[in-house]
Amino acid sequence: VDQADWFVGLCKKVTGADALFDARVDGIGFYGADGSANINAEARKDSTATASSALGTLADDTFTYLGFHVVNTSHVRFFINRSYVGSAVTNLPDDEELAFAFGCRNGQASANAMSIGRTILILDE
Repeated sequence: VDQADWFVGLCKKVTGADALFDARVDGIGFYGADGSANINAEARKDSTATASSALGTLADDTFTYLGFHVVNTSHVRFFINRSYVGSAVTNLPDDEELAFAFGCRNGQASANAMSIGRTILILDE
């Protein structure tokens, strides 16, 4: 679980193969960095992020439930395995079109896999 970069959440359209990992401009979601099993979260507006690091950890062959609740442009709450783990109140996208995004990038010469199960989007206005 610590041999890949990954992102799952809402994100503005990215250009380039690695932009989802290296150059997100606007988005809200969870991510992990190569070399670490930590689950991180962020709200990002115009390339400036409010990040929360090491909110949880991934484990091999273990399902982990990730979720977030965005309340307009005022705040976002992050959940791991249905438990509240943190929030962000700054750098929330407020006038961008966001879409569901998922990516996993493996920099190792070994086979790694990450599965995404059910995804649900509920708009709260």
